[in-house]
Amino acid sequence: MAGRRRRESAHSRTVVSRRGRTRCRPLSPVVPLLAALTGLVACAPPPAAPPLVHADEFEAEIEALRAFFAIPGLSILVKQGRSPVYERQIGFADLEKGIPVDAGTTFPIASLTKTISTVLLLQLVEEGALSLDDQMSDYSERIDRSADIRVRHILSHTSEGRPGEDFLYSGRFALGRRIIEQASGRTYADLMQSRIFDRAGMTDTLPMIDRTGLDAVGNRAARPYSYQGDTVPGQYEFGFSTATGLASTARDLARFDDALDGGELLPAARVAEMQTAFRTSGGEALPYGLGTFVQTFLGEKLVWSYGQADCFSSLYLKVPDRDLTLIILANNNLMSDPARLRAGDVTDSLFALGFLKHFVYRLPDTIPFSTYLSSDELATRITPLAVGGMSAFYRQELLAHALAAAFFGMSDAAAMSRSRSLLGLAYRLYPDLDGAGDLSLLRNLNLVTVIGGAGEFGAGIERIGGRLLSRHPEDPFVNLLLGSYYAHIGSSRKAADHYRTIVNARNYEPGWYTEIAADFLSQER
Repeated sequence: MAGRRRRESAHSRTVVSRRGRTRCRPLSPVVPLLAALTGLVACAPPPAAPPLVHADEFEAEIEALRAFFAIPGLSILVKQGRSPVYERQIGFADLEKGIPVDAGTTFPIASLTKTISTVLLLQLVEEGALSLDDQMSDYSERIDRSADIRVRHILSHTSEGRPGEDFLYSGRFALGRRIIEQASGRTYADLMQSRIFDRAGMTDTLPMIDRTGLDAVGNRAARPYSYQGDTVPGQYEFGFSTATGLASTARDLARFDDALDGGELLPAARVAEMQTAFRTSGGEALPYGLGTFVQTFLGEKLVWSYGQADCFSSLYLKVPDRDLTLIILANNNLMSDPARLRAGDVTDSLFALGFLKHFVYRLPDTIPFSTYLSSDELATRITPLAVGGMSAFYRQELLAHALAAAFFGMSDAAAMSRSRSLLGLAYRLYPDLDGAGDLSLLRNLNLVTVIGGAGEFGAGIERIGGRLLSRHPEDPFVNLLLGSYYAHIGSSRKAADHYRTIVNARNYEPGWYTEIAADFLSQER
């Protein structure tokens, strides 16, 4: 009986039917990490929420994505207003012990911490304890006053490069802890507990300062895993700052979302400021507000945050005009890493696109995940959809699949070949792709060229890279991708120019890309 109970709870969900009633039925088999992953629905009282039309399709897509990305366990919650309209836990929190994910499973949420800590800091701004225009040099000796970096630049990831002008997802966000503690005279951990967790009713959220909190949680803590051709046990990462370090549950994050939307944590005007894209002096909207990403896709404003640790990933996505929120937590990092969400586009995530196409947009057709694994079938299905008002959705879904395939293609030639094929189809269907190309497409083209050996995308790499650098000349990631491309085709001088830009850039924190650039230049001497 104990084994049966484990299997039953490994596939639990609550979903509202078209008529608004909770349906309880056996779940269809999936392609799981382990053959043991089958089970039954755990029934719950019907939530007071609007009916869902595409819940079954969303569920099938999530199952396929979990299998594709080899994620041991997921916790998923979709809410409208304060009411959960879809909730499901899939797979295992602990593979070795056979402990399934349930509603109480606690996951490290990594950079989702940024959104929560920003709310805390903005509470102090509301009270006059500090200003968003305070000089960061007043809070950190690392920051030169002459750089004119303000608190708002830290919270908007515009502190590196030209402050207020260039977006770069930055480790400087962790300096927010000093701001909070200096302005309040209290510890960051104490304020987080009293002002956020207690007010929002987040009883299952904790800082990962050390093992103490996890030991108290016991078997409710999701175990860390990484994928290295096979799923293997990983390690927890400890440390607590304004940038990372919280662990939580999907339900606790839903409580935070309720409290934020309900004015229990910040006034509505301050939340609106937080969820408005930061603008440069020239009026360019950057992909970040204060503590959260902000973008518009096909007429819908999307407000979102993500987390990515070595062995965990998370996504918190809001569609404000529809009062919809998605929360997903996973115990490997493949829900985030392949999409490289730090670039600022949540639609690079297949998980986000799955939610959007089944809960938000009225699409003329939805292409199932399996179709993207068959190039002939995909071309037949997607070609008639490449025109019309929703063509941008199908283009982005195609590119997101290509990006995910390229990620696995770094160690799998067949996956890289599939990415190349998907990109070729994208260019045939959308000839203007380079004009709309961003950092994610540039990275994808770079991978299939430099690692995959493709020769047909060089012009696209140069066009997209050149356009991006015309706006932000010292962007380290664009320069890195162009440098590696030119090195690959034997143009060492051009490669050196881009690598030298990285090394000599002003007001940028050194990173792994700096080491790569410096190593190349040292070998060229």
